[in-house]
Amino acid sequence: MPGPKILFPPGFGDSYWCLTKMESFIERNKLDRPRVYTWESNTGAYVRGKPRTVGFLERYPFIQYMGGWLDQPHFDKRKVWEKFWAAPMCPQNEKPMWIQKAYGFGCIILLNGVLENGLTLDSPLDGLNKYHTNWYPLEAPSQEEIDAETVYRDKYGRYLVAHFSGTGHYGQYYYDMVGFPQIAKLLIDVKNRASIDHILVVGVDWDASSANGICMYDKTGSLVNLVNQTTAPQLMGLIKGSIGGIGTHSGCTMMPVIQKKPTIMFYTNRFPLWNPSFIKNCLPPESLENWYFPRYIELFGQEEGNILNLAERIWKPT
Repeated sequence: MPGPKILFPPGFGDSYWCLTKMESFIERNKLDRPRVYTWESNTGAYVRGKPRTVGFLERYPFIQYMGGWLDQPHFDKRKVWEKFWAAPMCPQNEKPMWIQKAYGFGCIILLNGVLENGLTLDSPLDGLNKYHTNWYPLEAPSQEEIDAETVYRDKYGRYLVAHFSGTGHYGQYYYDMVGFPQIAKLLIDVKNRASIDHILVVGVDWDASSANGICMYDKTGSLVNLVNQTTAPQLMGLIKGSIGGIGTHSGCTMMPVIQKKPTIMFYTNRFPLWNPSFIKNCLPPESLENWYFPRYIELFGQEEGNILNLAERIWKPT
C-alpha cells in the first residue's frame, strides 16, 4: 500500500536516526516508499537556497523525500519539538515520545528525545523495539556524490574532514572553553603527526563563524575552508573520499562513523543532554573505541598529547 506522509527532523544526524528504523517500519507495516518531509523551510539556509536535508535523504531509496514543511501554515514547530523531547526538557516530566500523528501526517518521527534521555534506539518505549535498528541504512548515492569522492581525493590526497559547529546553539558551550587558536593548532598538529595532506573544514552558513575563526589561525595551508561550498551529495562524496573525521558532535561528524572511517568526536559535559549514555547510544555500538572515539573538550589541554597519539595510531599510514 502507498506509504503514509511522514515528518522527519532536519539535518543529517537527526534524520539519520529516523532512517535507522525506517526499513523495518516499512516492512512491518507493508508500506511502499513513504513520503518523507522535514521540518525546515524550502527557502531556508543551505547551499543554493535548498533545505540542508535535500540531497541527503534523497540517497535512501526506501523513502521518497518531498522537501521541507515549515512553510505550511499552522505548524507549531516548538510545540511538536517539546512534545517529543519531553523529560527532562518539559515541565510535565513526561516520558519522551518518538512517534505521533498530527498536522495531517501519518507519522511524525523524532528520536532525539529517546537518545538524550539516556535510552537506546531499541528501548521498549512506545513499541520502539518492535522495529529493528539498521545502523547502516541502504544507500543509493547519486552520480554527483560518486564523482565528488574521486574529485576531492584526487585534489586533496589523504585528507580528514573536519566540522566544528557554529557559535550559536550548543557551539557556545565549546568555544568559551577552548579557543579557535587552540583548535587550529590541534588540527595542524594532527595533520603533521599522522602524515595527512589536508584537513577540509565543512559545514553550512551557520558554521561559518567557527570555521572562519579556526582557519584564520592557520598560516601553513593545512586547513581548507569549504564551509557553504558543497551540496549534500558533494559533502557525502567528500566524506567517503576521506580517511576519517574530526570535530564537534554533529551530523557531519557522524557520517564518517557510519562509513566506518576513524573519527574523533568532541563533546562537552556543559551541554546537559550529552550524557554518557547518549554518547554511547547515538552511533553503532560496535564503532565505540574501534572507529568512533568520543572525547570531552573540557579535557582538551591535558589530553592533547593523547589525542595526537590516537591520531597517529588511527590515521598514519603503516
